[in-house]
Amino acid sequence: MRNQSVLSYKIKYINILQRNNVPGEDQIGYVREVEAFLKATPASKLQDLPEDVVTSYITRLCEDETLDDERVYKAIDAVRLLLVDLAKAPAGDHIDWDVLVNKRSSLREQKKEDDFYEELQEVKEKTEIRGPRLSYRKEPVSGSPRVLRGIKEFPVLEKLIKRIREKNYALRTEQSYVDWCQKFLEYCREQALPENENEAAKLFIEHLAKERALSVKTQGLAYNAVSFLFQHVFETPLDPGDFDKKEKKERHPLVLGKADVKLILSSMDGVHLLMAKLLYGCGLRLMECARIRVMDIDFKKGVIAIRNANGEQERDVPMPKTITTELKEQIEQVAEQHVLDRDSGVGYVELPYIVFSEMPEMAQELGWQYVFASKRLSRDTLSGKIGRAHIHASSLQRSIRLAGERCGLGKHISAQALRHSFAIHALESGADIRSVQAILGHSDVSTTMRYIRYISQHDSGALRSPIDDF
Repeated sequence: MRNQSVLSYKIKYINILQRNNVPGEDQIGYVREVEAFLKATPASKLQDLPEDVVTSYITRLCEDETLDDERVYKAIDAVRLLLVDLAKAPAGDHIDWDVLVNKRSSLREQKKEDDFYEELQEVKEKTEIRGPRLSYRKEPVSGSPRVLRGIKEFPVLEKLIKRIREKNYALRTEQSYVDWCQKFLEYCREQALPENENEAAKLFIEHLAKERALSVKTQGLAYNAVSFLFQHVFETPLDPGDFDKKEKKERHPLVLGKADVKLILSSMDGVHLLMAKLLYGCGLRLMECARIRVMDIDFKKGVIAIRNANGEQERDVPMPKTITTELKEQIEQVAEQHVLDRDSGVGYVELPYIVFSEMPEMAQELGWQYVFASKRLSRDTLSGKIGRAHIHASSLQRSIRLAGERCGLGKHISAQALRHSFAIHALESGADIRSVQAILGHSDVSTTMRYIRYISQHDSGALRSPIDDF
């Protein structure tokens, strides 16, 4: 590339920027970032550029604290368009650009947390809190620095975390409850609220509905968090009768035909393809698929154990025979990588809180490793040690959406659509409603019945009248 006309390539690159809707005022900046990248790379041709050279360059940008976030993100996008759209270099196709984009925010968040931990420890020494003290290095508080500062402003949040863990709630639930309760306490501080607890909580929920225009589902999450705070921390339960709980409107599930599912799967590859097959073949939820661990796969019985967020077994689902070989190969790859990780002094995996508190040594056992482990190492929020979490759910969701777009289906395809399609196709194939309910993990059969209503509405035109047999 460098041996050819620089002007010619600049013009081609600017045309690519215009096709990708890069604003005119940003295009000069993109060109400068590309020039800086080319100056820093040793290869004479972009086709020969190694993948690790690109990732090392981007990593240096992400770690450079003198650069603002906007410039770093533009630089990453500029290099991506150069390698993928203009040069069509092999390195550009092999790089996970989403991971590189997230690297900047991950490093900044980690630095903010590390800087803040020391301040928190100083505050804890000056604050009297009843009960055992929590270790912020070993306890899974939310990674948001705003929430960590909230613990400094509202020490009661530490007691809230303790109560949540006593109930063995999932980490995500803990993070959500702490976040919403912090928002509630901030709202109470800013507003002149009545002393009546029910009235204060009611005004907060109304604020979310009217001023923030949040959905009914989100309002419900906020109410559950605040209700937990009053009942288990303040020991003054709220009166549910004081709250107007609106029911969510039932939406018709997005269901794909079998031909559409086959088309989507044919346009995917790699680990995401195997995960998509599990979503459709087993009717799994997105996070259920991402959280599958090696010990959950039982090839002898032909089942996959689905666990809840606390690590407790919830149900078994039949393993599709067509993907047995692919699953075995995936686990073999995970086992090989795990050996390398352990030899390097890492190889730890995040454990459910109850497992970690009783058997922390399990974090290095192969059985607890994720079947769909992340390509990059990260720090476990419980132990503080380095290991591999599961593949980020958003990357699978994005892969499915892009597959739907490539197939030209004209629908916003998601992981949930594959789960819905499994339920409909299973019922259409003659499966009874109770079996489908068990596989999907619905606690109430009424939830599964909506698929029956869907079939009834869409197949009513194809129903053959008995009088036609006369």
